[in-house]
Amino acid sequence: MHIGRDRRVYMVKSRAVPEDVLRQAEEPRIASATAVRAALAGGGRGTGRAWVVGKPELLWYPARQLLHPAWRVRIHRTKPRAEVITYVHAVTGRVISRYDNLAEATGRATVFLPNPMALARGFEPLHGTRLRCPPVSAYARVKLTGLRSGTQLNGRRVTTRLTKSRLRSARLDFSVPSSGAGFEEVSAYYHVNEAIAYLEQLGYRGPRRLFTRPIEIDARGTRDARRCSTSSGTPSRTPSVPTSASRRRRPRWGKASATTSRAASSPRGSRPTIAMR
Repeated sequence: MHIGRDRRVYMVKSRAVPEDVLRQAEEPRIASATAVRAALAGGGRGTGRAWVVGKPELLWYPARQLLHPAWRVRIHRTKPRAEVITYVHAVTGRVISRYDNLAEATGRATVFLPNPMALARGFEPLHGTRLRCPPVSAYARVKLTGLRSGTQLNGRRVTTRLTKSRLRSARLDFSVPSSGAGFEEVSAYYHVNEAIAYLEQLGYRGPRRLFTRPIEIDARGTRDARRCSTSSGTPSRTPSVPTSASRRRRPRWGKASATTSRAASSPRGSRPTIAMR
């Protein structure tokens, strides 16, 4: 359950598993020490030190319409620097999945979640027939995950390479107001990237992934244009939302995002929980 600062519930999730699926799942057999050895053996080559961070977690790993008991082992390496997350099958001892948690960069941005009125409760978007610019309190500070190396919004899941006059930031700080150039590009990257990340948590990754390459976005793929008025009365351009060529829509302020959560650990001797990155 997710509760906002205003103490309102805005999202409820559950790790409940259907009984028919749970009945087909095997019980874990190997100990955590065996899983750690398997994770260290296949953690990649390196000349630096490697050690396990925290305690291995016993989880349910969804794959091929079944639940598999698995140990989640987190390994830190110094050279090359890496934080390898490995899932080891708790019955066979083989490695199910492995990824470097530090291989991707994380940027920063400010977006609407899901619109300016959600955080700025007293904000009135219209003043007569004139569209007003949202106040600072209307923005949420978010992280842009999955970014590749570089200064633009190119990520493992999403890229805005089809967008003209793209934003650049050497510090990966893409915080711009809605009246500034690039706000629609940042919003498009964030919301689409978070949606795909949530699908990955549900098990749609690896051979079950829905997208085999980054989704390409043209954040200004519409000719609709609207303007808002600043506090001084000066008109300012507002972002437009990407639309298809066959159907034009009025621009919206933004879309709801999905939050992510890490897998909860199970006490020793208890049933595993669902594995979520």
